Amino acid sequence: MNNHDETIPEDIDFTDNHLTVMEWLFSDLTSLTTTDIQLFLDLYYNRVSDITVFCTHLENSKDTKGNYTVVARSGIGKTSFLYRFVDDQQLCKNLGISIIIVDYRAAIPQTWEGCLLSFVEQSEKCFKIIGYEIHTLLKNTKENLRDNAKAILEHIEYIEGQKNGPHIVIFLDDFDYADDVWFKLLDYFMPFANQSSASVVLTVRPPLYACIKGYDNRQAFHFTKNIKEIKLESLKVREILASRLAPILVRKKSRNFIDFLIDMFKIPSLEERIIKKLGIKKIEELPEFEYPLTEKHNNFMQLITNGDLREVFKIAYDSIRFVMKNRSKLDYREEYGHKRYIIGHENTLKLFCDNKQASYIIINLHQRRSRSGNSLWYNTLEAVKTFGIVDDVHFYPALKTLGHSKDVVNRAINDLLDKPNRFIEPIKIINPRIIKAKGYGNDEYRITDKGDYYLYLVTWPEYKERYGEPGRSLIKEYKS
Repeated sequence: MNNHDETIPEDIDFTDNHLTVMEWLFSDLTSLTTTDIQLFLDLYYNRVSDITVFCTHLENSKDTKGNYTVVARSGIGKTSFLYRFVDDQQLCKNLGISIIIVDYRAAIPQTWEGCLLSFVEQSEKCFKIIGYEIHTLLKNTKENLRDNAKAILEHIEYIEGQKNGPHIVIFLDDFDYADDVWFKLLDYFMPFANQSSASVVLTVRPPLYACIKGYDNRQAFHFTKNIKEIKLESLKVREILASRLAPILVRKKSRNFIDFLIDMFKIPSLEERIIKKLGIKKIEELPEFEYPLTEKHNNFMQLITNGDLREVFKIAYDSIRFVMKNRSKLDYREEYGHKRYIIGHENTLKLFCDNKQASYIIINLHQRRSRSGNSLWYNTLEAVKTFGIVDDVHFYPALKTLGHSKDVVNRAINDLLDKPNRFIEPIKIINPRIIKAKGYGNDEYRITDKGDYYLYLVTWPEYKERYGEPGRSLIKEYKS
């Protein structure tokens, strides 16, 4: 570690223009699919291995007649992964497929019926584009949804029988947001998954995946069992940030992977778009800077977000802004041939605990306690990590000794499972009807990377100064 002082020259004058460009480069890629497809493709950090495997599956799907499930945690990039195929028409042509995408969050209205009406509309557009216009659809109304599904299915069978007809692939996305109607949506698409003319690709987060497996064996067979599964892991934070920020990062002579990424994403067309969209006369007006965050801070961003890129970008934006404005006051060290600045625990908590206007807030894990002062969320996380299965044999009795009743623990499980928190995720849910289940008997959960990181975070002296001690530890007492 080097002590940074005022005598060390700074690389650039970091300005508000840098923040504007950085914010733009961190924007949601899927929003670009309707405005600038080429920009989406330019900025997409290729999951080369995942894309290659999925391309092979899709190219063979006309012969294998298979269905697929893409499993990933929130924010990992399921939707952008799908649109990487949807929006590359040449790729689809090479694979011999045509895609109909059903996006629950994009449906208007955002209801299960609105989603299905959108499917009928998108199917009609797809058939027209590929030269197989459909003429058997009834008026696109709620009352005609079942009849139109039958007509679409029959039309797909007709296309499949044509010598040069493309194979139809139906992408089902964001059904995780259909909390209490996902089973209705999957029931509607059962005939498509059950027959051999089309292939269905369902994207799911672990909670919905567990619900499908536990709710109905017919749905489980077609969407979680008799399928090929593609599991998307979280991308490495330093790599995704280097690729996004490449237009404004310094090229280095060293040939490590980060520098390779920076070079690869320094695309002239992308720099031209920056100039055009942000009113900069030339890219040289925006001095380049070295990526300033340490590997330790990269790891912090990775774990505390479960790899959710939207949250990573929020933390990275505030972290880089802080570092670049306070370089003369921070210690630094060299990593990968670059100067990395050390933010430290206290500054991290000042940024993401004390600043209530921050775009990402570190949670007070001890906001609910038993009468004896034991942290409810902390203890419940410990119980999930220790036992996994929520039962009356070990799980509830252990938490009761710490002052937590069964009803209170059940509410805590819902809180920890909730989309904004995602401290735990289900492995198996018994007879669920909604993704956030109300009953917990023998349900099985696991702690996420975020939940595990919080068990470490509460040991920071700086965290304890703000939120206090957790009280008794179930894990420590269980070990003893």
